[in-house]
Amino acid sequence: MPAVNSRSNIDLLYNAQVTRLIQSGRAGSVPIFRGVEFARSSRSKRYTATAIKEVVLSAGAIGTPQILLLSGIGPKDELSQLGIKAIVDSPQVGKNLVDHPILPVQWTVNSNNTFDPINRGGIALEDALKDYYTTGKGRLAANGVSNHMAFFRLPEDSSLLAAGDPSRGGTAPHFELAIAVSYLSLLLPWSKLTLSPRTVSSPLLKPLLQLVLTSLSLTSLSPQPLVSIDIEVLKSVTDFEVSEGTLTLASNDPFAHPIIDPKLLDTEFDRQTMLYSLRASQRFAASQAFSDYITGNFTSLVTDEEVFAYMAQQGTTIKHPFCTARMNQDPSQGVVDGKLLVHNVRGLRIIDASIWVRDLSCQILWLLTALFNSLTSLLATLKFPSTSLQRGLQMLSRSPGPK
Repeated sequence: MPAVNSRSNIDLLYNAQVTRLIQSGRAGSVPIFRGVEFARSSRSKRYTATAIKEVVLSAGAIGTPQILLLSGIGPKDELSQLGIKAIVDSPQVGKNLVDHPILPVQWTVNSNNTFDPINRGGIALEDALKDYYTTGKGRLAANGVSNHMAFFRLPEDSSLLAAGDPSRGGTAPHFELAIAVSYLSLLLPWSKLTLSPRTVSSPLLKPLLQLVLTSLSLTSLSPQPLVSIDIEVLKSVTDFEVSEGTLTLASNDPFAHPIIDPKLLDTEFDRQTMLYSLRASQRFAASQAFSDYITGNFTSLVTDEEVFAYMAQQGTTIKHPFCTARMNQDPSQGVVDGKLLVHNVRGLRIIDASIWVRDLSCQILWLLTALFNSLTSLLATLKFPSTSLQRGLQMLSRSPGPK
């Protein structure tokens, strides 16, 4: 990271994890949180650093609520059950979790010019890496997962919209189709498919593998070129019921993973929208334009019942979590205010995807980039000094770490 070497006000700690935020004082009855505790592991020594002006928490929609809860900022009853003293009763911490569910669907094609050889490694990957590092071009210079994406709305006369439209408006999409020229599944990778026939008895593999028994060998799927269309349901949470999950602590150990209940595809609207979008992908693949390219269905789904069963098994998160420390001027309804300062606390600001009020009908990087850019001038006025971290950095560098 060139910025770490060229700027005196940036220090980067690696192989370290924030374990909690520490109250450093009070402003009247309001607690001040300018202390940060961190460690290498659950068994190593804990270190602390104290900010002069404020702490900016940017641990993401999963890490940020976990750190807040470990610090005593969250629902009072939940914290007390884990033996954590509630310093600030903030009922929305870890709530309102929304995400984009994804469902990959695959077809076979008559071309070897796909990304599959690169995904499987070996000579093809070595050649692609050499091309990229020497010229900055080639197959790896683009988005290897999907570089064609399309956003769609449900038909205006869809029965799914009869009770209301959960999107942000008349032009906001309800779902996305992302086309990948390779096999792609987040839950059933190639390594799981290139198995002997006896593994068909596995409860995880059987439903999908049964669909390919007649056309592909289970012992060697690697020569088979494939294309995938990955479907995302893009929803915005209003008064309309769509899936919302939660994040809670499993224990007061900061190195224990939190309990994440995403509730993906938990409502009838989400399931029916995913069904409609899967049918749209099938129509797209069956169009005349692909008649001499697509040779068959790798994922053959005919009835709605088959689609829902496949959805329950293969639908998963594309890792776009939002809203677990959402913004709202009312402390009972949100975690941060309009300036992203944590309610009923001094010295603590959150800047990441957790602060969004509603899930977004787009790829999230664009919006996060806009968020960070819009706050650059604000953070610049705070003039964060690097000296406040020097002592902690020096101590950490001398630590031998866990044995």
